[in-house]
This record gives sequence, C-alpha cells and structure tokens, in this order.
Amino acid sequence: MPSLIGPPHALQRHTLVLLVMDVVESVRLMEQDQDNFVRRWQQLVWHAEQEILPRHGGYIVKSMGDGLMLAFASPLRCVQAAYSLLNFCQQTHAHWHPAQQMHLRMGCHLASFVADRRDIYGIDVNLTARLCALAGPGDIVISAKIRDRLVPGLDAEIEDLGECYLRHVTKPVHAYRITPPGMAFAFTAQPVACSALQATFAVTPMAGPQNALPG
Repeated sequence: MPSLIGPPHALQRHTLVLLVMDVVESVRLMEQDQDNFVRRWQQLVWHAEQEILPRHGGYIVKSMGDGLMLAFASPLRCVQAAYSLLNFCQQTHAHWHPAQQMHLRMGCHLASFVADRRDIYGIDVNLTARLCALAGPGDIVISAKIRDRLVPGLDAEIEDLGECYLRHVTKPVHAYRITPPGMAFAFTAQPVACSALQATFAVTPMAGPQNALPG
C-alpha cells in the first residue's frame, strides 16, 4: 500500500505584515441568501485584487471562504489598504437593510513565518487570526509591534486594549483597536476579553518611533 505522506517541501522564512480579515456574522448572511452573499464577497475580493492591493503593495496569501489573509511590506501600507477595504465595503452596502449589510473585521501583526508552495506556518500567523477575532465590525485590531511602527500622518482613532489573552496563545498580547476617523457602522463592536482593559482614546497623527518601517 503506498504511503499517504509525501516528501517535505522546501521552507522559506519571511517577516511581513499580515492582515487577516473576515465577514462579521457570515454564517447568518449565508443562511439568509447564500448566492447573494457569495456574489458580494466575490465583488469585494475582485476589487481588492484589482484596485486596493496593487496600490498598496499587498497580495493575497490565501482565501478562507469568508475571509482573506493578506501580506504587506510595511504597517502603514497595510493599514491604508485596510481603510480602503472598509470604505469600499461600507459604500457598496450602504443601500442594504442594516441586517443584510456586510461588515468586515481585521487583525494585523508583524509576523515571522515559514512558507512552502502551499501555505504559510507559524505562531505569528495564528496570532494574527486571533487579533482579528477581537475586532468588532469596522475595527482593525493591531499588535504593539504594528502600533510602534506606524508613522506620523495616519489619522485614526486608537483604543488601547491593554494585555489581551488570546485563545491558544500562552502569553498575553498588547493590542490596540483602530477605527478610521468618522466611519460609523451599524453594529456595536464585540466585547474584548482582555485583562486591564483601558478605554484610552487618542486621535493621531501619531509620533512614530525612530525605527518606523517605510510606507
């Protein structure tokens, strides 16, 4: 009987900014109208591929049915692309009934990982997905590594979430929630399971550190 296990593939090591995004309450939306949800999702992915990602130097790592994992060279370009995705989603669904609107949530982290020709692997990959799970509709939750590398000129409302205990992550992760200024959403953000939650808001431009990555 032949073995089901093939030879291992060569691994390549990378450090990039990863962004994981998915659709809030996608199961409910699909149950309401599966074909319509798929068409709207395809429209969003097409716009991301054709317009947003080329403009910000990003690319799709993989699709997860109702979500995407994206990669960027810098935190600033990642957050700018995230803003564009949120804005496109809001504009294209503004005429829909609130219960049928599509809302995105996102997590962003400066990740070190290994990759082969099929997938990417690593603790930081999982951590990025967990940060996404902290976000509410229209939110971008970022790690401290991203926050420390953002540069002046990025307008955002920033909420310090403190030390957050993420599922299957041993040590707490300091996280921040970013919302584009002036962007209102129909839903209330989900509660965040963090210790020492701090409701400290600050409106940028932010004073970036000396080691900020280029935009």
